[in-house]
Amino acid sequence: MGKALAFAVVLWGAAWGLQPRLAALGAARAHDSSFFFSAPPLSLLDTRLKPLAADALWIRTVQALGRLDVRQATVPQKQGLYRAALAVNEVDPSFAFPLEAMGVVLSAWMNEDRLAGKLFLRGQFLAPESWKFPFFLGFLAYFYEGDAGRAANYLGLAALKPGCPVYVSRLTAKLYAFSGRPKEGLSFLDSVMGLESLADFRPQIEERRKEIVLTAAFQELQGAIERYRTRFGRPPKNLGVLTASGLLEEIPKDPFGGQFRIDPKTGLVFTTSGATPLKPKEHFKRPGLSPLGGTKNP
Repeated sequence: MGKALAFAVVLWGAAWGLQPRLAALGAARAHDSSFFFSAPPLSLLDTRLKPLAADALWIRTVQALGRLDVRQATVPQKQGLYRAALAVNEVDPSFAFPLEAMGVVLSAWMNEDRLAGKLFLRGQFLAPESWKFPFFLGFLAYFYEGDAGRAANYLGLAALKPGCPVYVSRLTAKLYAFSGRPKEGLSFLDSVMGLESLADFRPQIEERRKEIVLTAAFQELQGAIERYRTRFGRPPKNLGVLTASGLLEEIPKDPFGGQFRIDPKTGLVFTTSGATPLKPKEHFKRPGLSPLGGTKNP
């Protein structure tokens, strides 16, 4: 009883002492930048008490977040939220959810992808079994950097983690195709086809494999056409000219059963099956920004 009461007093005191700093998050004043709190005092708690202390601090952080207009948050307020999630995790490193949740808030709601990337990277290190942290890193890489290759690398890590949704595997292969590396996408799909956890989704994965093969074929043909155009100043009349001129070893096959043709006027490739290659959607790329802080590809 005595120990429980002593812990309650310590925890209440820590939360009470933290409250003014958390409340400062909601104030649009110059001293917002003073929102700092460090974990060392609470890190000295008994190991058995740290999860409860971290829970209490996280609740206070969420309450402070609830008082903010997230769309109008100032830079100091964003930095304060970042430090809050980081400090909660430092009290209890096994409590990785604040890193995930605050990373989503910062990136999706506050357009602060740099700080979000740092939280996700820490989460990936502390919770290597989680698929969510590499998934969110891939999200940042594609939608904020416009780097489909880096995104594919991260999502490829996520797809092999327990509990990862099957759509991540299909998306990974698509991103490899977008980055001009369709063969890596095919290799990735071949590697996940044998996973027992994805046995029920093999038809969908096989369909995506066909789409990647088709996209690779379009890229190969279009590349050969451009080389022909550079050499002769005009597009070829038909695809057979590409093989005859040594620019292409053979005409690839359409995995959907059609045959590839070329429009001699435009030089664009199409297939009689009507299938079209995968094309990237518009992202939120902002030139010059690196939300992941220049970290290397995984």
